[in-house]
Amino acid sequence: MTISEELFERFCQENGIRSYRVPPKSKEKIQTPDYDLFLNGQKIVAEVKQFDPNTKELRLLNQLQERGWTDAFGDEPGHRVRKKIADAVPQLRQRSEDKYPALLVLYNNVSLTSRHADSYSIKTAMYGLEVIDLEVTNQPSQPIAVIDRRFGPKRKVGSGHNTTLSAVASLYQIEGHDLRLDFFHNIFAKVRFDLDWLRVGCVRHFSLQEKVGLHFQEWVAV
Repeated sequence: MTISEELFERFCQENGIRSYRVPPKSKEKIQTPDYDLFLNGQKIVAEVKQFDPNTKELRLLNQLQERGWTDAFGDEPGHRVRKKIADAVPQLRQRSEDKYPALLVLYNNVSLTSRHADSYSIKTAMYGLEVIDLEVTNQPSQPIAVIDRRFGPKRKVGSGHNTTLSAVASLYQIEGHDLRLDFFHNIFAKVRFDLDWLRVGCVRHFSLQEKVGLHFQEWVAV
């Protein structure tokens, strides 16, 4: 079992969630096992995926150990979350049959950064990269004006795209022991995850706020 699977099963046990591990089918070459969860008599399909250090991050971790600091690093927002969504949705669709809520649970196993499974990475992976639309004006005092702040390309969910996905959840530890699970709900989901199924202190639920004026849309607690 991976670290993420062990922690997820512990989280379920600690919070009274009935969970059943579904072994992968070897002929389908599915490496990550699925889970069937039961809350208030409702079946929920879950896929647990983990971020591990890639080659670049391993090199940076070695730098940190050897000299106490690293070269600058970064990546396109949501890049690795988008890949996890792309990998998970076909499996979730097959198992949920669009009758049950489907969750993608992410765990960041890269000590160098928390960005891989943070709220901004998940937002931009689900709804697209954030862009600012500008226009050139004929006013010397303000030659360039902002006409909108919005989501742009590379979105993984939409009204007709990956509607199987009910939510992306981020699993993490606080102070090395206590587990938390943050749900980031898909506003386009065909089958929604009912917030009242899991209202405990170690769980938070977020949804995307409605578009207001020229502002970017943010996660809001629900």
